[in-house]
Amino acid sequence: MSLASEPEVQLEYLEKMLEGREQGDTSDKMLNLHIELLCQLKDTKGPNGKRRRNNILQALQSNYYPQDACLEICKKYQIKEAWAYLERKRGGPAGMTQAINLQFEVKIKIYCFLGVSLDFRRVCSEMH
Repeated sequence: MSLASEPEVQLEYLEKMLEGREQGDTSDKMLNLHIELLCQLKDTKGPNGKRRRNNILQALQSNYYPQDACLEICKKYQIKEAWAYLERKRGGPAGMTQAINLQFEVKIKIYCFLGVSLDFRRVCSEMH
């Protein structure tokens, strides 16, 4: 039986496998699949009741994940917070500029969604 047709079950199984593993004990293919599934299911809630979108950036920040492959996955699914984080982590002027622009875009969308008036100095200070 293949779990490919059941992404939620596949993600739960994969997360159980990743639990308690040491960094370096897991293949890049498995880590890429984990990020891919989180991105695919970004708008669904996990077992903790939180949207899986929140888990993407947390996973990337707390563990080793192949940067280039995960960056492409995050771009594909437009996960801008994680995309900006990976661009920043990669360094270089082009990546840094893109990361700043993505962070700024995310902050603007949050403020607009919340109906908060935009104070650009405040937005910029929160990005640092």
